[in-house]
Amino acid sequence: MYLLELENLLKKFNIVLRTINLYPETSPFVDKSLDDFFQLLKSLLGKKDIRFSVTKDNLHSENEIIGPGNKQVNQLALECYSRGIQTLSFKEHISKKDLKGFFYLFSEDPELIRSQGGISSLMWEKDIEGIIIKEFTREKYDLDENLLLEEQFEKISSLVSKESISSVEKRLISKLLQDPEKLSGYFDYLIKKFKSDESLLIASVMNSIKIIGEIISYEFPDMASSYFRNIAESIQTFPEILLSLTLERIVTDEGLSIIGINIFNQFSVPEMASILAIFMKNKPGLIKNGLQFLVQLDLTKNAIFETVNLIKGKLKDSNIDRKEIEKFILQKKDSSHSVSKFNPDTLKAFLHEPTDKVNPQELNQLIKEENSTLYIIQTLIEIILLESKEESLEKVFSLIDDILSSLLTAKKFHLALGLIKHLESSLKEKFADSVYLKKRVAHTFSKVSSEETVNSALNILFLSEKGSTEHQEALSILSFLERK
Repeated sequence: MYLLELENLLKKFNIVLRTINLYPETSPFVDKSLDDFFQLLKSLLGKKDIRFSVTKDNLHSENEIIGPGNKQVNQLALECYSRGIQTLSFKEHISKKDLKGFFYLFSEDPELIRSQGGISSLMWEKDIEGIIIKEFTREKYDLDENLLLEEQFEKISSLVSKESISSVEKRLISKLLQDPEKLSGYFDYLIKKFKSDESLLIASVMNSIKIIGEIISYEFPDMASSYFRNIAESIQTFPEILLSLTLERIVTDEGLSIIGINIFNQFSVPEMASILAIFMKNKPGLIKNGLQFLVQLDLTKNAIFETVNLIKGKLKDSNIDRKEIEKFILQKKDSSHSVSKFNPDTLKAFLHEPTDKVNPQELNQLIKEENSTLYIIQTLIEIILLESKEESLEKVFSLIDDILSSLLTAKKFHLALGLIKHLESSLKEKFADSVYLKKRVAHTFSKVSSEETVNSALNILFLSEKGSTEHQEALSILSFLERK
């Protein structure tokens, strides 16, 4: 019976962590989850102090495994282990204030905790009492750290193959973005794992690039350049065959083009030339595709010619025609806005014809694929940044409003939030001197905060299974609205 009570306590431990990650500190949800944990903890401490021993896979009490086979408890054990915790003890005199301080420390990134001297040291600095932690020795932790990383890489490689990913899972993946060495290590892990199956390797690599690219664009727009550079640096280390296969997918798959462009915009001209030369050597039938991709990048005409000349110098039997390059560049010059890169008839007609709305059926078709939605949003924001006439801007915002409404109707809350965050982030500088843009973005945001949206998210929250994608997305949009 006591072990079941401890298992229930650990479940509430997880709930507190999830709530802290989703809501601001002042949220009543945070206070409620802390209070539930505190009350159960105090009732159990009335019997005796509580002490958990930690291994990578399990939490133990007096040599008994707590919740064997319970995935939540297993994950919590891994979270404790990654923070260097060998034993975790709660004392009877613990206060709710100390408990809250501990949880907020625990929710920090494990590497940040270790870089600041370890969780015990941080607790001492913050005068947190009633909780005693014994940490692994540095030698013991270093011995298992590589294995721990491999376990995280294995979990991430499984996540990127799923049809949909929850916000908690995205948070795990996003940790890769902040550490170039870890990201490079992840791709090395995939190469090692699938070395005997080329098709599985390229599928896993491309799924990873696609998912990571989407997370960057929606969750970290302010840091996009830095994070895409991390991916670019990892790609440069790929074996030649894998590099060629990766480029083949990027230059031939329209759904990957915008992510590929964001990555390749981070390369210098010499880096670009080296990578494209390898690709064209191994895929001579796709030289034209490579050149078409090259002229879509944020390069001047001279930079494009410089890149091509470097490529030709690396390829002895190059059949790259300067006149064909000039033709591509002229095409690029003619399309001053990148609208024509995707569904030109629909978007151009909307922007230049005297219609007020896009056909709803066409719009629904446009946002059917998430990559397409991302591309349309980025394209329209690019137009806003270039455009100055309010009449033209109003048409662009009208389309953004329609896209947002369609996303909310389809319950695609993560895409709707991504649109709003991307819009706010991209237009920060232009907001400063434009009263119109401030009011117009506020109007667009009002669609997200409507009573209909809130009720829809609440219904999903109560009817969906906890931990499911639908449940997490509903929590995310309600959390976003509460912060606003």
